[in-house]
Order: sequence, then C-alpha cells, then structure tokens
Amino acid sequence: RNPGSKGRKQSVPSHIQSYFLVLGKKLFSDRCFRDYFSGLAYAGSWEEAVRQEVSFTGYFEERGFVSSSYLGSSLSEYIDDPTILMPVELLERKFPLIKRKCFTADYCYINKVSSSVQIRNLLSFLETKTDYPFDLIYEDLLRTEKNSNLLKALGLCYVLESDDEEARSSLSSCKAAAVLCSSLSERIPDNTRYLKSLPDGSSVFIAAASEKIRERWTEVLSSLEKYSVQIRLQEDGYGPESAFMTTFRDELSSFDYICLLRDREDASSDPPLKDRFFSEHCLSALLFSKQYVQKVISLFERHSRLGLLMPFLPVFAEWPDKILNEEWGSGRERAERIYSMLKLSVPFDDHPVVPWGGMFWVRGGAMSALWRHEWSDDGFKPCQKGKEDGSSGSALLRMYPMIAQESGFFSGCVCPSALAGFQYANIYSNLQKRNALKINPDSVHFSDVRKVLGLYLMRKLRKILT
Repeated sequence: RNPGSKGRKQSVPSHIQSYFLVLGKKLFSDRCFRDYFSGLAYAGSWEEAVRQEVSFTGYFEERGFVSSSYLGSSLSEYIDDPTILMPVELLERKFPLIKRKCFTADYCYINKVSSSVQIRNLLSFLETKTDYPFDLIYEDLLRTEKNSNLLKALGLCYVLESDDEEARSSLSSCKAAAVLCSSLSERIPDNTRYLKSLPDGSSVFIAAASEKIRERWTEVLSSLEKYSVQIRLQEDGYGPESAFMTTFRDELSSFDYICLLRDREDASSDPPLKDRFFSEHCLSALLFSKQYVQKVISLFERHSRLGLLMPFLPVFAEWPDKILNEEWGSGRERAERIYSMLKLSVPFDDHPVVPWGGMFWVRGGAMSALWRHEWSDDGFKPCQKGKEDGSSGSALLRMYPMIAQESGFFSGCVCPSALAGFQYANIYSNLQKRNALKINPDSVHFSDVRKVLGLYLMRKLRKILT
C-alpha cells in the first residue's frame, strides 16, 4: 500500500497499488462497483492511468468499504514511495514484486531524498540472496533506456586501486591492445610511459601523423621491447576513430580489450597548458599503472555486460561549462543520420555521457553494431583546429556508448584511487561556484543578476562563434 503524499504541489491519497487486487463479493456485487466502471473513461496516457489508480481505493472507502493490503504502510514514516526508494526493505519483508521504475524513475526525483545507492543494493540482493535471473533486467534496460540514465541509475562509475600488490602476480592472460594516434613528437616520452602500463605481451598500434613522427617512434622502440608494436602512417588530424575503424581495423578483431588513445592538441585552449592537463586526465584514468590496468581488465571480466570504460568527466578549467547540457555541439544532425544508417534501435540519448578526447577502454565485441557500415577515411576528415565540427568522427565520439548499448553492453566511467580525491575536490569547487550564481528571490541584488546574465550571454556567444 502506498501511504500517499501531502507534501507535494499535487496531493496523492493513500491507496492500494494495482500490482494485483482481490475484491470481495460484497464489493463487486454492489451497484457502486458497476457505476464506477461504467463511468470510467479510457486512460489515454500513463498519467491518467495513475490518477485512476490512486483514486480507486478512496472511492470505495468513502462508500463504506474497508481496504487492507498484503504489505501495509509501515514504511510511510521514512518515505511516501517505498516501492521505488526502499525496494530491498520490501523484499526482506516478503514483498514479491520489484517495480520497474526502481531502475527508470527520474534520477533527480530519487536523488532528492537518497544517495541513489538503492539500485546497486537491489541488484546485489538479487544476485546473492535469490536465484532470479537478473540479467533479464539488464536486457530490458539496455533495450529501452537511455545510456546516460543507466549510468546514473546503476552507478556505473568505478574508482579502482591505483597500485595493488596483489595484481602483480595475477595479470590476466587475455589479449589486450592499445591504439594510439600520435601527432606531437614532444608527447612521445609521456605516451611511452603510459603504454608501459599495459600487460606484458600486449600489442601497441601507433597511427603516426607524419614520417617524422614514425621515425621518432622507431627510435624509442627499444623501451617497448615487452610489447608487439606496429606503426602505420595516418594523415594528421584524424583521430582514434579513424585508427580504430580504418587504419588498424584488420588487426583488432582478435583482441579481448582495446584502449584507444591520442595526444590531442586544441588550439582553442588558452593557455595551451589546459589541453595538456586534459590529456593527462584521460591517460591517467586509463593507464595509471600496470597494476591499475589489471584492475580495469578484471572489472571487465567480472562484469560481462560492461562494454566501455571512459575517464571521469573533466571537472576543471572550462570543460564543465563547454560540455554539460551541450554535449552534441553542432554534431547532432550528423549523429542522427549515423543512427539511422546503423539501424540503431536503442533510445537516442539527448545528453550522452561521452568519452571526451576520444580515449577509452572497450571490450572487443562491444562495438559490433559499428560494423553495420563499411567505414572509410573520407568520413573522418578533420575540422579546422579549434573549431567544433559536425563530422562523422565528432558525432561517433558522442555515440560510442549508444553503439555499445546496441551491441548489448553498458558504458561506465573509471578513475584511479590516487586521483579520486582531486576529482571530488573539483566537483565540490564547481558546485560552490554554481551555487554562488543562484539568485535568492527574497534578496535580489544587481550583482547577482549581472553574474547570471553574463554567464548566459557568454554561453550564447560561444555557440554563435562555434
């Protein structure tokens, strides 16, 4: 029984939820029962069906009938909607059903009253204390829900130990590879250091932007003697998507896990040092250390539905303002064409969680939907440096989680434990800054209005310029 709610703008009365109803003969033999259904309009929407559900119990109670339920309102002291917010507690009290909205309810609604961990607790309960085939839940969610909602609802953000001694003696025997787009010779020493975090025996595929870059890599191959290294030329400006889908496609089909990398340079970064920190943010999240990479691979192997792991969102410099709520930039139209071309059936994500920078780990079979089209380099022509573009590469960057979802896999975010504290501090600082811009309607000052208006105009101007 839902205890109802009086604290919202629209009051919800206490009512028996319509999972199943048992009606006594005295009720369904009464004239009021026939009158109720004779006058009941067809529910043309989910909202209308809910209005009919919540009024059903009270209608007959007002006419002298008494109601009861298998599980009463004993949880009402905690929350007005325990079927969504307290599913484990209900199961422990022998409640036989799980509401699908536990997984699909609006995240902001859940987050208003909880830390949102109840979904993970529910899945853990099903896995350890029941024999329910909970993979059926995953299949349903992957078919019907947007990836960004799934990442939040299921908590697919992982902080992994940066340097675990136990991992040293248990390196996986799976086949791993890295694909690196290399165009900046000054980044080669750093890139080499990160590549050494791969398991010994891994393969490294380097797409060199020039003959000079290829020669420079040839000079340092001796430091990568534990790996199988292959270098091919790829025109400058083409990113990891081109290396993955064209330059090295013939080499990658046999690998269990692939790490896509690049040494990027964004001419719009001012000062350019911000772009270097962005690259380090991505590279550290993917290849922090040899032991950390083993943890990443072990995470894939423990979770068979995990298909893609990307770095945590960069919460520094101007990156949050540039990418939050403006994820598609000018690439949405191209993305919608690719969505149709690949015949994707999962929901199109309006606010995708994106592997910014084009760097991420991916399971070998998690991009099977990508090969419904025969790709060529013509679709990945680079844009002018510093300009937002609507090319296939730019659109695909934002579509990778959708493509993994179409292939039957979730996407998540990952961060080494050594950097998690800084990530938290950056989030805290950004929340402080954003809250400082909020206007108290009871105490509005001109300076507050000026701050908000200035931020709004800056965002509009950025859109026009890009």
